[in-house]
Amino acid sequence: MNKFVLAAVVATFATNAQAGPLGAYDDLIVFGDSFSDPGNVYNDLYAPAAAAVSSQEEQDALDAIFDPANSIANSTLYPNRMWSNGTTWATKLGATYQPLASGTRRNYAYGGARRASDAPIIPDLSEQVAAYTKPTALGDNPL
Repeated sequence: MNKFVLAAVVATFATNAQAGPLGAYDDLIVFGDSFSDPGNVYNDLYAPAAAAVSSQEEQDALDAIFDPANSIANSTLYPNRMWSNGTTWATKLGATYQPLASGTRRNYAYGGARRASDAPIIPDLSEQVAAYTKPTALGDNPL
C-alpha cells in the first residue's frame, strides 16, 4: 500500500511539472550530425573541394568520398544540400526563438558526424566544440 501511495504522489508531481518560459537569449549554438546540419557538409566540405578539382584523378578521389549518385552531391536526392528532406529542428528553433539584436546563430553540425571519430573529412563532436571555443564574442545569455 505504501509503495502504491508513493508511486501515485510521484506520478502526480511529475505530470504537474511544467517548463517555464524560455525568455530572451543572445546566441543559439548547435552541435550535431545530419539531424542538425543546415548544409555544412555541402557548403564547407563538398563545394570548395569540387571547385578546386583540376583533373580526373582529383574528381575520382572526390567521388570516392562523396558518391555523386547517393550523397549530398546529388541535388535530386538532396535539393537543399541538407541530409533531411526539410528543415531541421535547429533551423525551426532558430526561426521560432529569435535571438536579441546583438545575438548570433552558429551551427557547427555536420551530417555523418560522430561523437569521436578518426574520419579525416567530417568534423566529429570534439572538433565542432573546438571550432566553437575559438575566441568569439557571445552574449550574456546564450541558448
